[in-house]
Amino acid sequence: MLAQIARRKLRAVWMLCCILAVSDGTLGGQCPKAAPDFNLAAARGGSFRLQDHMGRAVLLAFLRTQPDVDPTNTSRALVPSLISMDRRYRDSGLNVAMVDETALARPENAPNDAGVPGIGALLNASYDWGLTFPLLADPGSKVAKMYGVNELPMIVLIGKKGQVWRCWKGQVHPANLTAGVQELVGGPITKHPPMDTP
Repeated sequence: MLAQIARRKLRAVWMLCCILAVSDGTLGGQCPKAAPDFNLAAARGGSFRLQDHMGRAVLLAFLRTQPDVDPTNTSRALVPSLISMDRRYRDSGLNVAMVDETALARPENAPNDAGVPGIGALLNASYDWGLTFPLLADPGSKVAKMYGVNELPMIVLIGKKGQVWRCWKGQVHPANLTAGVQELVGGPITKHPPMDTP
């Protein structure tokens, strides 16, 4: 009887640990160790090449921007956190960029260009959301595939030498995002203690 109770308690503790490990959104080995270089067109003009930003940290967010393709769009909830990261840590060496991956929401039997927003739609999203950083187009989701994006939203924190520092998939608590950025670039001290693990 006591052995059964001990096993049940141990199982409950194990399940709680699993829930806590998943809840911070940190991915294990699903991201590349080194960030692949890319060059994507920005909605407001110009382009964003990752190699041009080495020497600074980069917070790269793969999100859906078009609600008509994904009515349950959870990406919008992350946008204020990304804007906050850009404003708070830009002077500390952080660049933020958002990559539109709305096309990943299209049905498998849809034509290749179905659900792919044009630059005009991305430009509207950039202004509607009040973005303070570039919104990038990723035709064919080529960059998303290089980074192993299989669930949206997904955020990748890249170090100054191109190493992948952290990956988060799904909704990430702003405190976890802040802790990861703070650990990498320093800058303004957050009131929240680090909650995620490498």
